[in-house]
Amino acid sequence: MKFFVEKVAPILKPSLKLTFRLLGVFEKTQWLSKSELEEIQQEKLVKLCRHFGIKDVRDLDDLRTLPLTSKRNLIGWKPRNNVLGRKPIPQVTSGTTGEPFRFFSDSVELAVKHALALRGWQWSGWRIGDRAVDFTIHDPPKFPKNIYHRLTGWLHLNALKSKDVYEKHYAKIIRKFKPRLIRGYPSFLAELADFLNVDSKISAIVHGEPPQPYMSKLLKAFEVYNSYGLSECRAIAFECEHHNLHVAVEGCIVEEVNGEIVVTNLDNYVQPFIRYRTGDLGKLIPGKCKCGRELPVLSPIIGRTYETYRSPTGRIIHPFYFGLLMEKYIKYVREYQALIYPEENIIEIKVVPKQKHVMGKVKLDFIEKLFGMKAKLTIVDSIEREVSGKKLLIKIVRERSRHSST
Repeated sequence: MKFFVEKVAPILKPSLKLTFRLLGVFEKTQWLSKSELEEIQQEKLVKLCRHFGIKDVRDLDDLRTLPLTSKRNLIGWKPRNNVLGRKPIPQVTSGTTGEPFRFFSDSVELAVKHALALRGWQWSGWRIGDRAVDFTIHDPPKFPKNIYHRLTGWLHLNALKSKDVYEKHYAKIIRKFKPRLIRGYPSFLAELADFLNVDSKISAIVHGEPPQPYMSKLLKAFEVYNSYGLSECRAIAFECEHHNLHVAVEGCIVEEVNGEIVVTNLDNYVQPFIRYRTGDLGKLIPGKCKCGRELPVLSPIIGRTYETYRSPTGRIIHPFYFGLLMEKYIKYVREYQALIYPEENIIEIKVVPKQKHVMGKVKLDFIEKLFGMKAKLTIVDSIEREVSGKKLLIKIVRERSRHSST
């Protein structure tokens, strides 16, 4: 099957020829020393900066002298056509922040990131040619486009379906399909885990949401591997066999600036994402991993900057604290979300219960003392998803947006 995918699939989809060639390179570079990996980054960075007219960057240290950029700086960017033979390809972010963002990529950049993703997915034990299921928020491709995916062992399922579909339809399909790997948002896979009973563990690569602390217990059907990336810079980091999240430095540079992850996309030559603010909270962890790779290690993403709020006690509110609280109540709570109302000094915690009579069991004194805000518990049937399909652990509800939604 691997031979078919690598030799025949590029005939059906020509862009895969470059992807597989790059994958062969990256399978070797993952074992390079830290200094050798930094040489690759530096060479790509200098070349990229010169392309965009930034002449003062001669090494990695010079990168830190450049200003940070964000979506707002890049809105309305108009790329030149066929720069270095790279035709601009329109893209759009998922809009989780409430700000869907249109930008441009190119075919070479997408091939690089696809190759890095294939390498990272293989750290989970999956191999090219093995069967895999991808849960997407879009409708799966239909005939004849789905022929390529099925021939290469991939099955795409629409994740935005009811629990009834997960229980009666998807679980049956997956048991029959027998995939080695499943990809999707952790909240989707947690729903699937309630109904999926298989003989052997399936690797699950989660992305798009910071996993709740108790999510791994819900994902009892899977061997879970985290991954991290953006629409603007895909394939940033993947978990290895020892469950450390390694940065794919051949395609990007990751910095930690005041607790926020800042990324430079080294392969996009039609629109510059240089020192780009991700809005994600995390940090780089020093030291070496037991897997032997000297790729930098990134902590699990614990939330987003737009999900944080400084409470009256001066403490920053982010998902970590609610994870500590809810981990104690895993017997009673299936899922939760915290809504912060700054004008009213209230934190509302919405809870999807596992059993009845939860109200008296979940104590919120810890939250009230920690943040100096009144906390209230609301029992709900489900947590609403954003338009992107993601579920936010924390939402700040301003008075204006609250009234406009009613």
